[in-house]
Amino acid sequence: MAMRLVAHAQRHLVGYLALLIALGGTSYAAIRLPPNSVTTRQVKDHSLLRRDFKRGQIPRGRPGARGGRGPTGLQGAKGDTGSPAASELTGSVDLHNLLTVPVTVFAPPNGSSVASTSMSETQASQLSPNTTTVGRDLTAKIAGTANSGATATITLRLNGVDTTLSCTAAFVTACNSGGAQVTIPPGSALSLKVTTNDNGAYLLFGWRATT
Repeated sequence: MAMRLVAHAQRHLVGYLALLIALGGTSYAAIRLPPNSVTTRQVKDHSLLRRDFKRGQIPRGRPGARGGRGPTGLQGAKGDTGSPAASELTGSVDLHNLLTVPVTVFAPPNGSSVASTSMSETQASQLSPNTTTVGRDLTAKIAGTANSGATATITLRLNGVDTTLSCTAAFVTACNSGGAQVTIPPGSALSLKVTTNDNGAYLLFGWRATT
């Protein structure tokens, strides 16, 4: 009997092997993992990738340490130069009290005054601020009942000396000092020298002291 079984197995060995392989493959294919059955124990550390998770499943990590300060950037372009700060100095000189003309008198560099041959330059002077300024833009005009040939020359004086800030006004014609500029040191004595051939008018003036 045993001999018959051995002989039978030898004759059908290939068939039995094919059957075993087929059964084994079917069993492997039939394996299905139930939902939520894979846990941390079954997952190899660091094996999952970002694409294995849905958007929003991975919580945001804590902010990292603040980085070091970057290099200093290039210096920006220089801005436009602003206009100089200015003090507007205006006034008038009343020439009606002058008895004889032509005559030269002194007047304060700012405000209204009455011309008089008895007023000294010291009495007419005013002190400049405690900072360096620049005198410029002098203008003057004869006003009132002046004669048609009336003229008046007005000059800014600095510490008793004539400056280039000067002009001559004629009847109904204003004058100006053009582009002339005078540097005025701190605490300087300023006055106006007026030379006129008319005693029936007013001399109006204005100029600027800029820093």
